[in-house]
Amino acid sequence: MPLTIDFYSDILCIWGWIGQHHNRQLLKRWDHTQVEWRFRYLELYGDVKARVEKNFKGEEAWDKYASAAERLVSKFEGLSVHPDIWRKTRPTTSMMAHQAIKAVEQTHGELAAIEYSNRVREAFFAEARDVSQASVLTELLKEQSIAHHDLTTHLQDGSALAKTIAEFRQAEKDKIPGSPSWVMDNNRYRLFGNVKPEIIIATVDSLVAR
Repeated sequence: MPLTIDFYSDILCIWGWIGQHHNRQLLKRWDHTQVEWRFRYLELYGDVKARVEKNFKGEEAWDKYASAAERLVSKFEGLSVHPDIWRKTRPTTSMMAHQAIKAVEQTHGELAAIEYSNRVREAFFAEARDVSQASVLTELLKEQSIAHHDLTTHLQDGSALAKTIAEFRQAEKDKIPGSPSWVMDNNRYRLFGNVKPEIIIATVDSLVAR
């Protein structure tokens, strides 16, 4: 059986953006007989304003948040953020995006959901598009050649929201430490936060070789 890697993040978390940047390199290293990747989500930015203004208030808080994001990604080659994120583009919540991702998973499968989530993340961090807006999420669906009406039933009957909340609660139950987290071998091994790709590679290689 392949080793399972559950990658946990919040779609608006800058560390999640960095973690996904690492994943692009890692996904090519092992084939499906060795590693099974599963992309999961937890809730950090359900209320963006409360999180951003936890230590500072008003415009100062948003500017400091943006500056911190810029300083952080400058340490990683090939990664950047749009200067307007947090300063001008201020999503209200990550919940809308997470719900849309779950609806895509329900209708088009996990691979399509992963590709869509990557596009949503890129739209915010690289293009400064407000991914808490339904209209923006619909535009991104079209870009991925996913018809919005295919998702309507799951968005309107609450099933996509229910699956989103269930995943959040499972992350809490499993005590996932935060975003990003790489949880391996059905929760037996964990890596969290600012983890170098070499550490992830060494850990996975050792587990695959068992």
